[in-house]
Amino acid sequence: MKPTPVLYLILFFILYSCQTNNDKKLQKDILGEWIYIKTDDQRKPLTNNNHNIPPPPPPFGSHKEGYTFLENNITEYKSGYFKMIKTQERENRKTYFLGTETKYKIENDSLKIFDLESKTWKNQKIESILGDTLTTKIDDSIFAKYARTNYKINPDENYDQIILSSSGCYGSCPVLNISIDNNGNIIYFGQHYNTQNGFYKSHITKSQYQKVQTNLKKADIMNLKDNYEGSWTDDETITVTFVKNNKIAKSISDYGRQSRPLSFGLTLLFDIYTSK
Repeated sequence: MKPTPVLYLILFFILYSCQTNNDKKLQKDILGEWIYIKTDDQRKPLTNNNHNIPPPPPPFGSHKEGYTFLENNITEYKSGYFKMIKTQERENRKTYFLGTETKYKIENDSLKIFDLESKTWKNQKIESILGDTLTTKIDDSIFAKYARTNYKINPDENYDQIILSSSGCYGSCPVLNISIDNNGNIIYFGQHYNTQNGFYKSHITKSQYQKVQTNLKKADIMNLKDNYEGSWTDDETITVTFVKNNKIAKSISDYGRQSRPLSFGLTLLFDIYTSK
C-alpha cells in the first residue's frame, strides 16, 4: 500500500518537531563560556614517492580562541573582529576593531555566527556537547573542540590603573600607549597604524572599567609569568601593567600573543581606544 499524503504530512511534523526540540536543547546546553582547545584533523595525508605530504591547514585558520554564548542569541568572540585597511603606502595602513559581540543562532544542529568583518554567517555543525566539551564539525574530517570554563575570580583583587603598551611589528601593527584608571579616566597616545594617532584624554564609566578589569582577572594575573615570547621574529610586543596603591603590582610583557588567557581581556581595551 502506498503512503497517503496524510501519512507524509504526519511524518514531516514528527521530524520537524524532533529537530526543533533538539535545537532547543542545544541552545540551552551551549550557554556559557567556551575556550578553544584544539582541532582534530582526521584527513589522511597524501603520499608522493613514499614521502608524506601533510594536508592543507583547516579552514578559518588556527586562531579560534573561544566564545561566550548568552540567552538572547548574543555571543562574544574572545579574539574580536578586525578590519584591515591595506594601502600601498605603509604609513596609511590601519586596523579597525569592530568589537567582540555579535549574533548567533542554532538551526538544524548547526551553529551559525555572524562575522562582523565579512557580514556573513559562518557555519559549523554541532557534533556534540558532552558535559564541558563542545565539538563542532567544520567539514567531513575536521573537528574543533572547546572546553567550558568556570573562572574563580577574587572579588578583593582590584587595581587602581591598567596600562597597555604596544610596540608595533614589521608590518602595520598598532603602536600605542593607553592608561585607564578606576575612576574611568583614559589617557591615550597613538603613534602609528591607529585609527587615531596623537595624544587624547577621555572617560568611561566605572562599570566599563570593572568589565575590563574582570576580563583581565580571568587570566589569573598574579600567577602569569612576567615574560612570554614566541619563537619567531618581526611580531609585536604587548605590555600590560597593573598599578595598585601607586606601585606596580604586576607587569607582563607578551611577544607574539603567547599568553592566551591574557589576550582575552585585551580585546576590551582595544574596544575602548577605538571608540573614544
